[in-house]
Amino acid sequence: MFPKFRSLAVTLLVALPLPAPALAQVPDGWFVVSSFKSDVPQGPFPPFPGLGGIHFVHPRNPLPPVSVVGLPNCLTGSGSPPGPSGANAVLRRSDGVLFVGEIVPQGGMPLHLHMLTIVGSQVTSDTPINLGTSGGAGAQVSQSAFLPNGDLLVAVAQVNSGPLAGTNLGVVSPTSLMAVPVILGPVPAGVFNALAVDAQGAFAYIGIYHSVISSTIVRIPLPVPPGVIPTTVASLPKGVTGLALDYAGNLIAACNNGQFSGANLFSINVQTGAVTTLASPIDNLNGVVPETATGFLATISDSLNGVARVFWDQLELTSGPPGGWGVVSGIDLDPNPETYGQGTPGVNSYRWSFEANSVGLPLVNNPNFSLTLRSSPGAAPGIFGLSLASVSLPFSGITLLVDPHQLLIPLLMALPSGNPVTIPLPIPDAPSLRGTRLFGQTVHTEPGLAASNGIRFTIL
Repeated sequence: MFPKFRSLAVTLLVALPLPAPALAQVPDGWFVVSSFKSDVPQGPFPPFPGLGGIHFVHPRNPLPPVSVVGLPNCLTGSGSPPGPSGANAVLRRSDGVLFVGEIVPQGGMPLHLHMLTIVGSQVTSDTPINLGTSGGAGAQVSQSAFLPNGDLLVAVAQVNSGPLAGTNLGVVSPTSLMAVPVILGPVPAGVFNALAVDAQGAFAYIGIYHSVISSTIVRIPLPVPPGVIPTTVASLPKGVTGLALDYAGNLIAACNNGQFSGANLFSINVQTGAVTTLASPIDNLNGVVPETATGFLATISDSLNGVARVFWDQLELTSGPPGGWGVVSGIDLDPNPETYGQGTPGVNSYRWSFEANSVGLPLVNNPNFSLTLRSSPGAAPGIFGLSLASVSLPFSGITLLVDPHQLLIPLLMALPSGNPVTIPLPIPDAPSLRGTRLFGQTVHTEPGLAASNGIRFTIL
């Protein structure tokens, strides 16, 4: 049955003048990169040209980034004293809000984590959360990650006074706008320079930077028992600058690479501590994020010649905006496809699955684009519907998450009883489709009805 529906899908998508939604927050599928002003030499690095800021980067087309406007001066470094100043870490929440951590010069400068709302490329609201003030070496938010309750775990360095004074780790509440320190037992000396939380919210991983040729990765349980002694997971031969977790639950570590020779990207088995070297651009990496749709890694890097760059796998996406963008320092993405809403389980539960798939991005002229549905413990036949809009509508004991009045009828597919089920959705070579946002869900007959969560994607 699938070939018939595929043909109709292509015909429909080429024929219909589907609307493109207004751009809001980070564009679907794009990367968001933070950077800071560096107007004085830092170790082997010369000053970098340009101010810092927040930038959107297309996931495939090597183009100048879209720079966010309306940022406060503390996130660009404009007017700040000499020294590193600007946006040092960025994290996107599923509703589009960006959490941006500062880096500030020495001398009692205030350090904040900002909650930013952006429409298009314009900041519409900024809520700074006070973390403290800088000491003699300056201060920074190195990296942050979400906890299961929606709070943020933040790794910081050199906070001299205020809420997180004298600590390397804190929890920030976006609701109360308060930061509280996390008290750990003895840890190896160094800077808490990278942070990641696993998909289950059971453990946090911290990258402790000792030098350009040495780092330690440790693990702590969540929620953090007061005074817990971190468990050492692995040691790295380079200075860790960013952490992320891939599909398989392996920890990915981006590192600087000393005098720019040798490996700078590693995969760590969190169960055994085994370290595997990954292929990467030969440069000084400063952050990494796995692309949800494909499993490939995006990295950011700086060079001794003062060039800031963004890579997808080995493809260089951009070398910065005209005039420079300072030191690139953090990276996240807006997943595309992305799930939304809650499924309605019956005898079985159904969920969309994202797995390593080199053709998983919904690009124009991608004949191999598909979606994958998994279920547990078994599976039942069903239908898949694709719509131009989402809803949350009770119906016969389930919650419909796609608008039944805007269904693309030729894309109402019958699904077999299988696990997993791959749903082919070839995207034709029709540039007019770029910007079209679509919403999908499956409904299954068990006894009674069961439904998956929703999935949405924008054609790029």
